[in-house]
Amino acid sequence: MAAREGLLPEEVRKEKINENIGEDNMANFLEKFQSDNRVARQEMIDKEVAIAKEEYIVKAAAALLEAKVKEDKIKELLFKYWDLRPSDAALFLQKAKDTHLEEQK
Repeated sequence: MAAREGLLPEEVRKEKINENIGEDNMANFLEKFQSDNRVARQEMIDKEVAIAKEEYIVKAAAALLEAKVKEDKIKELLFKYWDLRPSDAALFLQKAKDTHLEEQK
């Protein structure tokens, strides 16, 4: 093919080169578009998973509160089984208290 292109008039060769550039740009556009969509979709999934995880942690803490487990033990269990930092465990415990107290009213 390269030998044939050498025989083509210069204008035709430029036109063929421009066609190839257009095809490359379209391919790059489609790849980028698909990649961006995959990233956006994964971010949505990750966000929903995080929300569900938070809800389950609060429910677990509320169940332990209802079972009259001491708060320090609840924090320890949240830290251990949900892989939370102690400060996060305290926050989830507080959310559970708020939820638990509202439900008892």
